[in-house]
Amino acid sequence: MADSAKDQLVTYLKDAHALEQMSLRMTEAAAKATDDPQLREMFQHHHEETQEHERLIRERLESYGESTSTLKDLGGRLAALACSCAEEELSPIAQVAPRPR
Repeated sequence: MADSAKDQLVTYLKDAHALEQMSLRMTEAAAKATDDPQLREMFQHHHEETQEHERLIRERLESYGESTSTLKDLGGRLAALACSCAEEELSPIAQVAPRPR
């Protein structure tokens, strides 16, 4: 049996919310990790925009009588954590590796 358009929309919104959660973690970590003030400002600005996107998606879900998916949000957070761990492992390499020109 095919899902209704509303069911599909809610599923997509829950997926989008999980992606915004992941982006929030990653932009926050990136802003903290950089020593470049200009780059930090860009990450902080993107983080603020992402907070707004997360709020809008959450409100849209609530307007359909739904809530965010805890499981999908957790998956997004774990993915962001995995990315930050991998980045930390590569940090020393990035510091000594020649930069592409």
